[in-house]
Amino acid sequence: MVKDLKGKKIAFGSSAGSTSTHLGPAQALADQGLKYSDDYQSLHIDRNVAIQALIDGDLDAVGMSFDHLPQRSADGERKG
Repeated sequence: MVKDLKGKKIAFGSSAGSTSTHLGPAQALADQGLKYSDDYQSLHIDRNVAIQALIDGDLDAVGMSFDHLPQRSADGERKG
């Protein structure tokens, strides 16, 4: 749940101000009651580095848009 991210490390894209990897995800958290940089530690790092850090347990979440996620068909096959 989003409220569980309070006090955690969240990575946003390396380009501060990007709508897909920074502003959009930060607004989604704000819409759920988390204040930017007050309720969580925000970091701006490259998306691929952030994903690896998430896998390694060094981050708690990564802000991104749906376009950054692999798309799958109804039968589970990866599209594109």
